[in-house]
Amino acid sequence: MHELSLANEVIRIAGYEAKRNNADLISEITIEAGSFCGVESEIFRSSLEMLSEGTILAGALLNIERKKGKGYCRNCRLEFEMNNRTDG
Repeated sequence: MHELSLANEVIRIAGYEAKRNNADLISEITIEAGSFCGVESEIFRSSLEMLSEGTILAGALLNIERKKGKGYCRNCRLEFEMNNRTDG
């Protein structure tokens, strides 16, 4: 269940960036997650909500944007979108 560790790291980074920018509150955060990242969005969302209580992210709106996978062809040097790990 690495979603819990990822959520904890998001809170750490958000706190660091807020302090660096003299912010007292974060009201919204957007996370991009690739289609092959192995993160379950709802478990990640629940983990972030649970761990953010009492932090600068408490009550923040969480947007999780899913991104398609990308591959790279060494022969033609083109990048392309992938629907699964065996595309290409």
